[in-house]
Formats: sequence, C-alpha cells, structure tokens
Amino acid sequence: MLSLFALQVSAQSTQLKGSILDAEGEALIGASVLVVGTKTGTVSDLDGMFLLDMPSGAKTIEVSYLGYK
Repeated sequence: MLSLFALQVSAQSTQLKGSILDAEGEALIGASVLVVGTKTGTVSDLDGMFLLDMPSGAKTIEVSYLGYK
C-alpha cells in the first residue's frame, strides 16, 4: 500500500510527500523511492515517510523494498 499527496512549490518543481506502508499498515523503513527516468530519489524514514522533489514534467515514481514484489 502506498499513500501519496503532492504540494505545488513553484512553477518549476513539485514536492511529493507520502508514506509507504505494508499490507498490515506498518511503516516500511528504508524503502527506495525513485523518479522514473532520472537519478532523483530518496528513502523512507522510521515512520515510512518520504519527501521528494519531482523534476518538472516527471509523473511517475518507483518504490522498491528488499523482499517485496
């Protein structure tokens, strides 16, 4: 499960903030979040939260976590 919401920061970029949770609603610590087609990314914190600056025109992220499909 992945919950996300976006905030517009400027005309040039968007900050994407969200939490990454497993099927039971537990936070996934250290999950990788990558903007598809770029080298821009981050990892989730102890609460499963992440904050990512999305480049202009970017629309897709990929979330990966060792041991999950």
